[in-house]
Amino acid sequence: MKSFFRKEDGVTLVELLAALSLAGILLLLISNIFFTSQHQYEVQTKQIDHEADVRYAMNAITKAVRKTNEVSITDERLKTDSSTFELNGSEMLQDDSLLAQNIDSFKLEKNGDQIRITIESTSNGQGKTTSLTTALYIRE
Repeated sequence: MKSFFRKEDGVTLVELLAALSLAGILLLLISNIFFTSQHQYEVQTKQIDHEADVRYAMNAITKAVRKTNEVSITDERLKTDSSTFELNGSEMLQDDSLLAQNIDSFKLEKNGDQIRITIESTSNGQGKTTSLTTALYIRE
């Protein structure tokens, strides 16, 4: 044991360079995993926000339509007794106040007493969109 502590051999330059190279490669791999995970988190968060916007808008519209006796559809605008829903750019408006953002399309089809509503979100950056469709029947 005594000879071990008295030994004055150091680390050679080659050993030092090899250790630094391995540490650099390891650091590069870890940072790559971190940045990939961060990017995936941002994309998924954006997708979740878009899905929530579409669901919220659809819930508000269906709730308003179910409460009313009369619905009129003109130029991608849905009007009930108490509310008006329309798409302005990428924003869904209810009575000129913001209902939801990130909406790409708002399609309305009326066939007799049936109203078919389709709401689609904007792309999340990877080409994924969220679309909801529902059919409502007007009470007479």
